[in-house]
Formats: sequence, structure tokens, C-alpha cells
Amino acid sequence: MAKIACPQCRSDATKLPAFLKNHSVAYCELCGWNIPSATARIRMDVRVGLALSVTGLVLVLMAWRGPWGFKGALMIGAAFLSLPALMVLVGQYRLRRIRRIVIGPGRTTGAATTAGQTQTQSNSELDRFCLTPRPRQVKMSWAGRCYVVGVGSATLLGLWLLSMMVRALLHPSPGVAVKLVFSVAVYFWWCWICFAFLRNRIQERSLFVNGEFATGTVANRSEGSEGAYIVYAFQAPSGRAFQNRVFDFSKNQFEQMPVHVFYDPLDPSRNAALEASVYRAD
Repeated sequence: MAKIACPQCRSDATKLPAFLKNHSVAYCELCGWNIPSATARIRMDVRVGLALSVTGLVLVLMAWRGPWGFKGALMIGAAFLSLPALMVLVGQYRLRRIRRIVIGPGRTTGAATTAGQTQTQSNSELDRFCLTPRPRQVKMSWAGRCYVVGVGSATLLGLWLLSMMVRALLHPSPGVAVKLVFSVAVYFWWCWICFAFLRNRIQERSLFVNGEFATGTVANRSEGSEGAYIVYAFQAPSGRAFQNRVFDFSKNQFEQMPVHVFYDPLDPSRNAALEASVYRAD
């Protein structure tokens, strides 16, 4: 898992991965960045753990008094009681650590200096990439290649199924015309989603290779069933501010983090954030 640098003190931040319906969150124990969001998430984890623990305890008592006896109750307790109890203990431990955060001058400076050196090196590489003469060289990450292969395969499958449905629609059997029309609409929508994904990756690469550069900041992060989305903002040389909502392929972009934005100088509303994309500086 890639390390996340705190956007304020540049030290290594702590990331809590998504669990059940709770979204992922990152925070810094050194300077206190994003502590309110992290505290709310940890408290939710504790409440979920307590609720699951109560449910597990009820199941254990039912098994103990039922036909399964002590052994059955022990097995159910190991499966349905130990993990929720561990969630509560870990959550309480994290809350105690957050409450004890005291930012001392020596501790803050030392830790930030060490992490800052590593982050500065990383930023220097990106800065050199941003300032290199165009066309710049970018490469797609392995995760991006897997996405492209998967979406490309899904596109071919959707086109094949769509062609079958269209042929069947040209010579429909009695009573199946409505189903065929619905199937054509579904597969057309499927193909359109796949084409849009591939088109967006091509447009992003074009912006990274030939676009103008600006520094942006993550304004908001949200998570749904599809994954994480971020909203980042940047300012063009004209002084006009722009925002864009994109899928965060890195899963490591959080509020207040800086991002490298590349945009079309003729239309800055066409832009892409390098950190949230499937591309990396070559």
C-alpha cells in the first residue's frame, strides 16, 4: 500500500481503509490534519462493532442453551464475536491515541523533516515532469492496464451481444419484440459506458502529454458502491477557478491534498489530475 503524506506537515499519515458502509479516511497523528473526520469514522466503527458484538452474544447464548451446547457456542463466538470485539478494542485504542495528540515543537519538526525529505524528492520528480518540454512521457500503471483490458473485453462482448440482439430485432419472433428492444437498449448503454471509459483515458493521456500545468487541491472526497470520487479545484492563469469531479483510481487522495492538474489552454474545463489517474510520470 502506498504511503500517504500529510498535506500540512508532510509526515506519513494514517489511513483507515473502507469497511462495510464506512468510507476510508486518512489523518495525521502529528499535526492533527483531518482528525474530525477520522474521529467520526472511528466512532462509527466502534458503534458498528458494539452492535455486532451484541448480535454475536445473542447467537452464542442461543447456541449454548440450544442443541449445539458449549462447543457450538464456542464456534459461533469465535466467528461472530471475536472480530466485532476486536473492532471495538482497536477503535477505542485509536480514539485514545487521537485524544493524546500533543504537537510538541521538537517532535513535529523532526518527524516532518524526515518525511518531508522523502516527499520533497517525490515532488521534485513530479515538478521536473511538469516542466519538461512537451510532449511529456507518461506510462500507464499496472492497475490501469488491467482496467483497460477488462473494459476492452467488456466492450467486445457488449458489441457481440448487441449485434446479436439487433439481428434478432430485424426478424423478431411474435411476442418478443419488447424484450429485444429492451435488450438492445441495455447492451447499447453497456457499450457506451465502456467507450466513455476508454475515451476518457485517451483524453487524459493527451492532457498529461501536451497540456498546461497548474497546482490543484482536493476539495472533497466521497465514496459509493463504484469506488471513491474526488473534487479538486485549480486556478487558470486567467484567474478563473475550475473544479472537476473524477474517479480516484489511486484511492489515496483526500481533502486538502495537492494534485498536479493538466488542462487544455483553450478550454481549461478539460483537465485531469495526475495523482487520481491511471497514469504515472515516466
